[in-house]
Amino acid sequence: MLKNGRCMFCAEDTKVAPIEIWNIPGKFKYYCQTHYPEVLNNEEKDKQAFIDYYSNNTTRSWLCSEGLELYTRLTQK
Repeated sequence: MLKNGRCMFCAEDTKVAPIEIWNIPGKFKYYCQTHYPEVLNNEEKDKQAFIDYYSNNTTRSWLCSEGLELYTRLTQK
């Protein structure tokens, strides 16, 4: 859903679309059509890197309770 706003990447006032921040449920940042695909791709890479890193039981044991909840939520989707 496009709306008028400021791109969080380039700060241009234009039409922007939301991207939910993967590690903060319910929080969105808005990006222009130019930067939307790049940011979305980077968000997905970061999320997958988090899941991959903590898929090991030893490294997962280092997570705080909030981090463990996040890992569980992301891997159950």
